[in-house]
Amino acid sequence: MKFTWRFYVTMGVAVLVIVSGWFIGTDYYPAARMRWRLGLGPEPVVGLPEAQLAAGVTEPPQYWIFRVEGNQRTKVEYHEGALTSILPSKVEDSVEIYSTVPFDAISFPWEEWESLPKGALQVEFWRGNDWDGGGSWTMGQVPAGPAEERGYRLAWSCDEWAKEDREVVPGYQYLMGYALRLTVSEDVPLTELHTTFRSCGPVWDAEHPRWKVLQVRKRDACENEGGFGWSGKMIQVWVVDQEGAPVQGVEVRFDTEPSYGIAYDRPDFGGLTSRFGLVEWDSLGVPTRYRIWIGGDEAPLLTNVRVDLGNEYCQKGNWFSWRPGCRPGFHSYEIQVQARGE
Repeated sequence: MKFTWRFYVTMGVAVLVIVSGWFIGTDYYPAARMRWRLGLGPEPVVGLPEAQLAAGVTEPPQYWIFRVEGNQRTKVEYHEGALTSILPSKVEDSVEIYSTVPFDAISFPWEEWESLPKGALQVEFWRGNDWDGGGSWTMGQVPAGPAEERGYRLAWSCDEWAKEDREVVPGYQYLMGYALRLTVSEDVPLTELHTTFRSCGPVWDAEHPRWKVLQVRKRDACENEGGFGWSGKMIQVWVVDQEGAPVQGVEVRFDTEPSYGIAYDRPDFGGLTSRFGLVEWDSLGVPTRYRIWIGGDEAPLLTNVRVDLGNEYCQKGNWFSWRPGCRPGFHSYEIQVQARGE
């Protein structure tokens, strides 16, 4: 049986299409960059991912909110989940939000969001010394769909933030913050909403009576590459006493954060610290958020330990085989906790 040249050309084209489709759909760096250039995905994060979580965070996330009316800037008091005047009341005005750690969502109760007048709420990020990008949400209506965690949520990606775009927080000369601006298309009566931010980094109680979180460090893409027993999805908890010496035998437990309106697995992972004060957990490897309990406490000490973040690439190695050192489900943390004593 003879095959014509058209057959070979057709087979060659088919193989090329299959291979190209496979390559474009992979997480190799060239493929991710090609998708970004084509407008099919975000720009790949390269090097140290400080845009998502600065190395060595020693305080839980903090937020500052300012109403900007003309040339006047007024600080708005914010407490998590409390009523906050967060929306600009005039089209020409705005509200600026600064945070010590990037955040990827603002949530409001459904009923409060539905009670707003119809109009667009625009979110913009501080990029390249200007306000840019973001997204738009329609006020006064909640689309049909599954229940969100805390009501109606404005959400974007943690990859939207870049360390070099941090701005000095107004009134705080030496404090740098990740900046976001809210504007509206229609005038809105001065309204207070129960407002909650979702951080891109872990959250904890800085005033906990028994334990003090000394530092939370997320491993960068180069450190987190697999090999030599390191899975790339490790969570390490180190416990020390008041003098900084390791504490053996402290119970440490892990769990996924609960979902709302959807059943979820409730695993019971945990262990006792070694003589080095360490419990190391090779986590589930799925995009989720973890909670961590220390010392048999009823409530978790840390929440929102996120491994649902995107791909992050290390600059080492062959450019054509450049795979992400961090990817959804495969992010690693080092957490240092100190006992406060009696």
